[in-house]
Amino acid sequence: MTDIGAITAFLTSLKTATDIAKAIRSVDVSLERAELKLRVAELIESLAAAKIHAAEIQDLVREKDAEIERLQIDQELFFEDNAYWRTKNGVKDGPFCTHCWDREGMLVHQHRDSNDLWYCLTHGEPDPFIGIPPAVA
Repeated sequence: MTDIGAITAFLTSLKTATDIAKAIRSVDVSLERAELKLRVAELIESLAAAKIHAAEIQDLVREKDAEIERLQIDQELFFEDNAYWRTKNGVKDGPFCTHCWDREGMLVHQHRDSNDLWYCLTHGEPDPFIGIPPAVA
């Protein structure tokens, strides 16, 4: 009986070892899945950071483009008859509101009302001096 007991003990040990190996294999698969999930999470984090950096770069490019446009407009503007005027492609355009351009960086046309006064639609202030030489104003 000792031989049968030893064989039974051996088979029991072998089955236990097989069960442990299966458990280890499933743990290994679980670890691989967990590691894969971790890598995917790291990838998502990296992509989110890249997206944030791309948005910051786009903002910077927009700011630079706006500054370039402002400098180009500044080169085209000239002050005449108490207003800004612009020559583009050989055509004189204006008058533009000096207040809006100087303080806000906005190029806003002045409009003439029924009393022949120029005013700005943005802040609504009439400018009776447009067209009058500065010495008279």
